[in-house]
Amino acid sequence: NTKLNEISEKHKEEVEKLNFDVKQRSIENDELAQTLERSKKLFQEQVDEQMALKDKLELNLSNARDVIQRQVLLDDTQETILNRNNLPSLGLQIKVCQRQQ
Repeated sequence: NTKLNEISEKHKEEVEKLNFDVKQRSIENDELAQTLERSKKLFQEQVDEQMALKDKLELNLSNARDVIQRQVLLDDTQETILNRNNLPSLGLQIKVCQRQQ
């Protein structure tokens, strides 16, 4: 009977130890799960920030292209205006040259 009580006591201690280990691992798993959730959240925030920056850069690039196109049109318009303004004076120069000959 004493032997049986010793074995029973040993088993009881082992079960208590295993239960303690299970509780410890459960706590560790909960902590790891919380850490994982925080990491996921931070990662998603970083992804969102990067996407916002990408959108800003694309908008800036689009605006820069528009500015360049307007500048090219403006330059072409100014060149056309200058050419038109110079045409009469070129015509006068040609007439003056013809008269001088």
